[in-house]
Amino acid sequence: LAVAEADPFALCLRYLALRDRSEQALRAYLRRKGYGGAAIDAALERCRVAGYIDDERYAASRCEQLLRRGMACAAPMAHKLRGEGVDGAVAVAAVERCRARHSEAELLRRVVERRWAHVDFGNLDQRQRRRIVAYLQRRGYTLATILDYLHDIERQNPDHDDFQ
Repeated sequence: LAVAEADPFALCLRYLALRDRSEQALRAYLRRKGYGGAAIDAALERCRVAGYIDDERYAASRCEQLLRRGMACAAPMAHKLRGEGVDGAVAVAAVERCRARHSEAELLRRVVERRWAHVDFGNLDQRQRRRIVAYLQRRGYTLATILDYLHDIERQNPDHDDFQ
């Protein structure tokens, strides 16, 4: 290790310069770099005191990123946060705050308009419709919200088959 990298705190700062991280992710990074428990704890405490790591802030920021990528404020988002090292209660609280700020129907509309802007939903066969519904469900949207949206499209285009 170079002199600047010998200090786990300096290594934390370099890693955090790329993007915000959860405390657990930072801890795992330092372990991979060969640091022991006491050195890791001291470096993380310095980061916490300086305000460089805050899992609640990280979870809120990550929720917004996931929203921009088309994920709903739902269980898959909380699961992803937990997988990134955020405590379960913190993840659920962040997703609930996200849910309070954003309408699932509006988020769904934006995803569909962005991802399938060129698609004529009225001319899709059942297999294509099922694939779209399954995709949206994997992103965390409820079936009721998806079907409501698709039925709204059908009402706007009465010449097409009904969505099932």
